[in-house]
Amino acid sequence: MTPNCLARVALIVAAIGAAACDLFTDPNRERIEIDATEVALYKGMVDTLHATVFDASGALVPSPVTWTTANDVVASIDQNGILYAGVPGQTSITATSGALSRSIPVTVNDETQAPSVDQFGASPNSADLSNGDVTVTFTLRARDAQSGVRALFVGALRPSEPAPLPSIYCLKLTPVTGSPADGTWGCSVVLNRYVEPGTWTMSATVFDRANNVTAASTSFVVTNASADDVPPALTALTYAKTTTNGLEVVGLLTIESADAKSGVEVHDVYGLQEDGVRDWSCGGGQARGTEVWTAVQSLRTSCSISLRSSSTPIIWKITSVRLRDIRGNLRTYSASELQQAGFITEIDIAR
Repeated sequence: MTPNCLARVALIVAAIGAAACDLFTDPNRERIEIDATEVALYKGMVDTLHATVFDASGALVPSPVTWTTANDVVASIDQNGILYAGVPGQTSITATSGALSRSIPVTVNDETQAPSVDQFGASPNSADLSNGDVTVTFTLRARDAQSGVRALFVGALRPSEPAPLPSIYCLKLTPVTGSPADGTWGCSVVLNRYVEPGTWTMSATVFDRANNVTAASTSFVVTNASADDVPPALTALTYAKTTTNGLEVVGLLTIESADAKSGVEVHDVYGLQEDGVRDWSCGGGQARGTEVWTAVQSLRTSCSISLRSSSTPIIWKITSVRLRDIRGNLRTYSASELQQAGFITEIDIAR
């Protein structure tokens, strides 16, 4: 390469470097400001910060901002400026735009006081099911002046049940009125006309953003429910390989059941692994996470089972299947009953 050529290359590189320098030092950017001088939060709280870039005249300059934290265990922040309070302590949050930056201190405080709850009740407090399904609304007032209420969980306790049912509940993340510091929370559920008659207990659990918990309960009466004394029936139990890549085998265990009246609420399969000691289970329910206790006459759920592949059989035994309908009627199939009915009682999951 000749000296003249080298000189021209050097000039080109210098010009590119000068342009890049101008890009990152942008003379139009004079300062960056954050819309808070300091932040104090309780653990679990969420806040939002905004940063603005100005020129020498004080005019706003559209410019991207990068957010960072000095300690993401105490407080973390995403690139939208959403700040998450972690463990109690102190840190700093920095907004950067080009060569400009601005930092503010952040303090995360501990909170051990649980929310206060009152005025928990049901409307109507008596559900007459003689004309079909009925909607019942549960409301309560929850207050937490520090981190604020995060969620309301309401679970059902049947007249004949010793503990709340995991499959019948409602979950709310925002108040109906007011604020997380002081608000009215509520949820409505549709009662299936076949649900068990008698006095029901509804348990409410209120969580604040620091994960402190308060519980409350109320009751309502169910009358004139339609009769249902027949438990669900198992209609299918199958297992099939879905993926085999030489190192891992993935299979799908599928359960199907039916109930002509109140509908299947939940069904579960239980068994033992190849050593005959370790147990396993698979199942699910139609109402989990919903607020409508509807009569689903047929239910189908599947479980994915994965295991390292083997050249020899690895047999898992099915020891029982348990079904329950929304009325609370139960049916359990033993291994021998499953075999007599033509259902599978073992699966080879490794080949």
